[in-house]
Amino acid sequence: MWPLRSETLFVGISHAQVDWQFAGRARQTASLPVRGADAKQISAMIESPSMPARLAAVHVVVASGAARHWLQTAPTGLRSLSELQALVQSRAVQLFGADPAWVVAADWHATRPFLCAVLPIEIDRLASGMAHTRRATPYLSTSLSVALAQHARNLPADGWTTLHEPEALHLMYFSAGRLEYLRTAMVPIGLHAVALEGEAAAEVARSAALAGGLPTTPLTILSMSTDPNATQSGAALNLATRPDGAATS
Repeated sequence: MWPLRSETLFVGISHAQVDWQFAGRARQTASLPVRGADAKQISAMIESPSMPARLAAVHVVVASGAARHWLQTAPTGLRSLSELQALVQSRAVQLFGADPAWVVAADWHATRPFLCAVLPIEIDRLASGMAHTRRATPYLSTSLSVALAQHARNLPADGWTTLHEPEALHLMYFSAGRLEYLRTAMVPIGLHAVALEGEAAAEVARSAALAGGLPTTPLTILSMSTDPNATQSGAALNLATRPDGAATS
């Protein structure tokens, strides 16, 4: 069961900004280059004397500006979770290089493609460190994983879905209800409906060609935020604080 929202600290983080909210109080925002900050620096900025010594949960949602995603398929003959974890770690190095400042997170699954991400290790330390200090349960998610859970009922069994996040467009192809292809394209902030529709169609055509000739229709366009001018960290915080917000540990 998800902890009481009144006892949960929600944090949204992008590459350059942190937004947070506790117990329905006013949201707070600070500009901060996450790649250059450490967990203690971010935590000290968020901590407040009015915050209780004990929380139910600390839920940190990382926007795509501070995370990199890919889709992973488990090989046949897999013998253990540790073997799969080693495979994903190796794939992360292939895609993004061996960087000790990154940590891998994944929605592990042995029989279907699953979502993986690399995140700044200081964000992982922030979630676990604040949770330890406040004797709370830590939850660390990416905005894409949370949005996919929240939009699960709207996702097609077959065809393309684009999921718009401020400054990013996630392009996904589904077949028989399975996510088979994922690519993220960076887009300008402030895209309105008509411009977003054109951008989505162009990026889907590009992705279909890159994937080896997938069909380009049907296409469903979804958005993480109703505000075209929302920041990435603000949209991430919105996802976390929705009543139907989903979290992954």
